[in-house]
Amino acid sequence: MSDRSFTKGLFFVLVIVSMAVSLGAMLLVGGGPVLAKSEVQLEIERRFPPISEKPEWVKNPVAMEALDPNTVLKPWTPVEASARQVAVWNRTYEIGPWGLPTQVHIGGEEFLSGPLTFQLRLSGVEEPLEPPAVLEEAYQGVAVYVASCAEDGVRLEVQTRYEFDGFIRTDIELTAPPETQADSWELVIPFKNENALFFSAIHASSLRMESQQANSVSAAIPEGSGVVWNSDFRPLVWIGNRDAGLSWFSESREYWRPEVNPHAIRIVRHDDRVELRVSLIAQPTVLPEKMTLSFGLMATPVKPLPEGWRGWKIAAHHSTTDHLQRQGQAVRRTPKGNHLILWHDSWRIVLMYPRERDPELFRKEVAYLKSIGVDRIYPYVVASHITGRERTHIPGEDFVFTTPEWEAFKDEWEMQPNRGPEDYRRVSPASGFADFHLSAIKDWIVNAGVNGVYVDEAYPYPNTVEAHGMGYVDSLGVRQPTYHIYAMRDYLKRMAYLFQEHGDGPPAIIAHASGVLTIPFLSFVDAFVTGEQVYYSVRDWSGDGPPSYMEMTPLDQWGAEFSGRQFGFVPVFLPELRPNLNPRYPDINTDVKATREMISLALLHDVLVWPLWSDANEWNKVVFVRDEFRIGGPDVVFHPFWQTRAAKTDEPDVLVSSYVGDRGILAAVVNMSHESKTVTVDFSPIAGDTSYSLAWTTENVSFLNVSNNRVKITVPARDFLLVRMRK
Repeated sequence: MSDRSFTKGLFFVLVIVSMAVSLGAMLLVGGGPVLAKSEVQLEIERRFPPISEKPEWVKNPVAMEALDPNTVLKPWTPVEASARQVAVWNRTYEIGPWGLPTQVHIGGEEFLSGPLTFQLRLSGVEEPLEPPAVLEEAYQGVAVYVASCAEDGVRLEVQTRYEFDGFIRTDIELTAPPETQADSWELVIPFKNENALFFSAIHASSLRMESQQANSVSAAIPEGSGVVWNSDFRPLVWIGNRDAGLSWFSESREYWRPEVNPHAIRIVRHDDRVELRVSLIAQPTVLPEKMTLSFGLMATPVKPLPEGWRGWKIAAHHSTTDHLQRQGQAVRRTPKGNHLILWHDSWRIVLMYPRERDPELFRKEVAYLKSIGVDRIYPYVVASHITGRERTHIPGEDFVFTTPEWEAFKDEWEMQPNRGPEDYRRVSPASGFADFHLSAIKDWIVNAGVNGVYVDEAYPYPNTVEAHGMGYVDSLGVRQPTYHIYAMRDYLKRMAYLFQEHGDGPPAIIAHASGVLTIPFLSFVDAFVTGEQVYYSVRDWSGDGPPSYMEMTPLDQWGAEFSGRQFGFVPVFLPELRPNLNPRYPDINTDVKATREMISLALLHDVLVWPLWSDANEWNKVVFVRDEFRIGGPDVVFHPFWQTRAAKTDEPDVLVSSYVGDRGILAAVVNMSHESKTVTVDFSPIAGDTSYSLAWTTENVSFLNVSNNRVKITVPARDFLLVRMRK
């Protein structure tokens, strides 16, 4: 090439480069166009460079004090332990063999019909192994019992822990000579009939990762005698009534025999009791020379509900910048709630990354919301998930962001099995991810004044990663998953501690747990969101007319799961009337009838509604009435339709749940039938000595004649009326 040709070529290159720089336009790199980086992208990359040194959250994990045995979180009280009894808030456990409770007292009442038993039977040995327990250690936050025994060379070493929230964990180490055979190993929990009305059972997702939300079950215990329900392994089964219950749980089915047993867990009905039977060994089995087992129990409710919770108005706040522009000035939108979920799309760089794209704007928005009377602000986070790489959510920007923590620690953090795309990676709370996540939440509390957090995906996902202490190898040599209950519990306990020590204390945590009530770790949340599992019923609805909540969610499902009162969490119901979910009803979210059916059921069961994916105006009208009644007042007493002391009608399909307070009575009269019903509502069971003279329906204010605390009203089919009464 001549000097002249080289100079000419260089000239054209310089012209092209100059044009690109001057226009801030596209450069030809690798044969394709690439936009020059914006100032926003450059700033994000400056703030979040690749990790080259050990982060502070690795060197000094936050909130580890929560795991100290003397730590007791609010609102609980210290553990009171003796040789034969452990007392925690509202519950007492009587201690027997293995350190397990033989009887459970809830609210001062015996919950079981007789002693709980856990018996290991060895072949050729007449008596079952049941090692006696002694109290080894007692702290403010935990009591530890140990038990041991030996028989025919088989040795058992057992530790059972009772924590301040009523959580019980039993760890067993067994050693045995070669070829030692066991005939059976079974836990039997006998419930009084009146205490075994409902059950909830979490699905054990396999390596195929089928949905726990869609496959878990909450329902009435079936009628009949003998075995009325059976299942293979489940991570948790809860049995109870509308006010209390007892759960059994385990992370693993390792050493269960047979390995696949559709009758491993059974609910058995007798004339005088209902039993939960859990068979770890259900056939003659040669014991391994060494094995470890772990499972737990927990009585509910786990804690009292927060003061004034019925007055909470849950809403989503979608943007820190979504404000009206009037004459060049930003006019802030006033949110319709006092407990606001600060949705991720408004402040985050990518979906599942707990770092603000603009810390100062984030801080100012939190301060603004507090200044207008919002009680709690809950930024959105996702338990056990992180976005690895994704196109940014920042408005007006179009670059792909890789989260530096994921890039640096993904091999340590990620669960197996996992999701395919890099924008939605499952990570284990048993890894350093928990330390990173909690450090970010602490920064929000300390630097931005955040006083709550919304935790999505609060589920015990399957995990096979040995480094996380998860998974095991089955008899065919296949690594099978276990379910992270204990690590998630520590994660949420530490989270609650952060708000107690650095924030405004409880209530601070809302968790989304639709269909999957993992009580051992949800103990530390203040409210739980449920109802998303109805998504599948709405999507597949083929009935006459729009999707019907009264058909999709029967009353026993509300009693077993949605009501929340028997667990100790504020219940928040999430509607699933999503637009375009069912092609027959693309605008179902604006269907007043479908929304009012859902609200009817929530009102009957004392449940708050987060009016997403529904006609929000209908719930807002209810909220207006509740506010005028001062529904969150300490004097307000709920009288649900299922109690003897409740308002009644002369029609079995018309149910009434009521509140009584210093402003009289507020009642929801719900017609469950397909026809309009004219009924007489008798309020005398809840009126006491009060004679009410004034009554009216709140919608369109129609006054009613009152006679002996009775009123006559007409309730439309599958709808509700709110009735107020005053003296």
